[in-house]
Amino acid sequence: MRNKRATREAGKGGTFAKGADSRRNTSGTQTVKTRDLSALLKEYLTDEGNATLSMTDQDGKKFKIKKAQALAKVVWAEALKGNIQFVKELIERICGKVTQPVSGENGGPIKATLTIEIVDPLQPK
Repeated sequence: MRNKRATREAGKGGTFAKGADSRRNTSGTQTVKTRDLSALLKEYLTDEGNATLSMTDQDGKKFKIKKAQALAKVVWAEALKGNIQFVKELIERICGKVTQPVSGENGGPIKATLTIEIVDPLQPK
């Protein structure tokens, strides 16, 4: 395996080379796919072949549960324990995020001024 720090400092190609495509590994070993974390999580939770987990309840009985249900149970349990981050997440998921009103003075419209100055680079200041 190549020393990436040395490659970057020497400027001789590799992952840190100038102009290297950040979406792929330029060493030629393997293509690195960049995907949105939300998409990856959704895929994991809804994967047809592996959509359920085998678990054991408090009485030792085995049961199957969907990954999304298991995740919801964990979030719910943490919220009930008083973990404020999970409480906030639940409220936002159930009720929606609270919108912040945007307005100008005394609830009126926002006033904005746009000034464009064209400068001739050949003229002295």
